[in-house]
Amino acid sequence: MSRAVSVLLATGGILAVLLTGARWLTEPRIKEAQAAFMQRQLAALTNQMVTPYQLAAAPFLTPDAKGYKMADGRFILPVRALDGYAGPVDMLVMYDSAGTVFGVRVLSHRETPGLGDHITDDVWLESLKGHPPYHIRKDGGQIDSFSGASVSPRAVLRALNQAADWIRKPAL
Repeated sequence: MSRAVSVLLATGGILAVLLTGARWLTEPRIKEAQAAFMQRQLAALTNQMVTPYQLAAAPFLTPDAKGYKMADGRFILPVRALDGYAGPVDMLVMYDSAGTVFGVRVLSHRETPGLGDHITDDVWLESLKGHPPYHIRKDGGQIDSFSGASVSPRAVLRALNQAADWIRKPAL
């Protein structure tokens, strides 16, 4: 029995070393890919140069809370809807100082393919441009949700509304 334990421990140790090495080797590539993805998402929102800056933490912002300012006075915030049906929905949202939405890009989500993942649909995201507060039609608002999927659209709209309210406060 002690031989079996020794073999098991040795195998576990070797696998741990291999996994650590694989992570160490791939980490720079992963960070480069993430940075390139972020640049593509920013480019989809604006063709202007953006200046990154650190934001104060807020419940509707992503944990890194890194925003972007543009020369025309608008800015892009990393908004997080915490209560999506299958978990958080992370977005980049372009606002002006009045809280008007000029564009939305979904960065990550865990929604059900073909149902809740319609929050990434370009037509639906285009419908979010304008003045909050936003509400889905089912709740008397102006934004369409999807048949059988209203939890995630509500969560996204709630986060957009919270961020717009926060923007209207003078301390941004």
